[in-house]
Amino acid sequence: MYKHRKRMGIVAVLMAAAMMAGCGSQGAGPSQGESPTTAKGQDKAVAAPAFSTESITLRMFQRQAGLTDKEFADLIADPVHKKYPNVTIEIVRNGKGQTAPDLVAAGNFPDFIFGDSRYINDYIDLGLATDLQELAKRNNVDLAKFDPVIMETLKHYSAKRETFALPFSMNFAANFYNKDIFDKFGVPYPKDGMTFDELIELGKKVARTEDGVQYRAIDPNSITNFGTALAVPFIDKKTGKADMTTDGWKKLIQTYMNINLNIPNNRYDIGKKATGAFIKDKTEAMFLAFGGLLGSINQAVTDGDPLNWDVVSYPQYKDMPGKGWEVNAHVMLISTVTKHPNEIMQILSLITDKEHQLAMTKQGRLSALNDPEMKKNFAGDLASTKGKNIQGIFKVTHTPGADRTTDDDLVRPFLTKAIDQILKGKSDINTALAEATDNANKALEEKKNQ
Repeated sequence: MYKHRKRMGIVAVLMAAAMMAGCGSQGAGPSQGESPTTAKGQDKAVAAPAFSTESITLRMFQRQAGLTDKEFADLIADPVHKKYPNVTIEIVRNGKGQTAPDLVAAGNFPDFIFGDSRYINDYIDLGLATDLQELAKRNNVDLAKFDPVIMETLKHYSAKRETFALPFSMNFAANFYNKDIFDKFGVPYPKDGMTFDELIELGKKVARTEDGVQYRAIDPNSITNFGTALAVPFIDKKTGKADMTTDGWKKLIQTYMNINLNIPNNRYDIGKKATGAFIKDKTEAMFLAFGGLLGSINQAVTDGDPLNWDVVSYPQYKDMPGKGWEVNAHVMLISTVTKHPNEIMQILSLITDKEHQLAMTKQGRLSALNDPEMKKNFAGDLASTKGKNIQGIFKVTHTPGADRTTDDDLVRPFLTKAIDQILKGKSDINTALAEATDNANKALEEKKNQ
């Protein structure tokens, strides 16, 4: 992490750049050729800035949220260039030497950002996040078209309830399962609407070793991903302190441990990616995974090594019927350093219109629009999903995300260490979470005093 003075210096530079960009691109009033229009849901007319006719190259920074080269071309670059031939969009992927802090330090950060909603705080902390509400109003972009739960969750990242990002696509979680393993042992398949207790009992029936092959019952995913249903915060915004000893955290961890320790040979291996075991090795019966797994499943079909799979709704807590996962979206932010905020806002409006979003959702990336047609047509064009229980994914609904802060990343490693200690039998839940909370708060205090 940057020291406080250095970070503040960077923020000052970025704010100055943003002000210069505003003078050159936004202006105090409408440009020639603009005409007053009224966006849906707005009370009075606003002047929409004319889209620049100059040749423009816009750079998009991508981190965390998966986006293949083909998806970038099909969903973003090509549609934009078709509508605005004077615009070229280039992708800058996060990597060695070009992380967000690297690019900020070099004065070379891109114009906008594609990423995971859970990491919005990283960009806020670097002074890169722009509040988009005024930009949306100025450019007649109707924010009411997006799923209201997602939009409410995005405001959790700001004490002032600013909107720093717009959703491009929506993640989901589900229980993917290997039909061959269930058939092999004569065990009924999972069903929509199962509770975690029911899932664990089912898992015990397929946790077997046969012909030297050990079949794992349930991969619960990492603790951070597993915690999607309870949406518990890492840091209390009122006190500014971490607290992983709350009832919500204990409930979440206890359920996680029941899956890992109450089923034979089912302990989660921290740091090991499970996608290969589920798709390639075909030794995992069930995988509680995010929607990105569909891409890997589809790729296996293309590679000639298909998995005999299906999917049901994400398991639920007995006292939370119908609730499956915390909101998680792939979002787009407009950088404070860009010289073209209005053009980018109009581009975001284009690639999130119904026509483009419907085509996208049919290819297995779920739209974040508040439109029932999106879920109805989800993954409809994928060969690998034919005959699958795709609509079962939506038998549970998402819940608003927990409050997030810019210091969450500082706390997460202490939770991961606590989970590792519990899994290895070196600590109990209460002790491990108390120590994680204490160590996290020491780290927060040290950062505060830097």
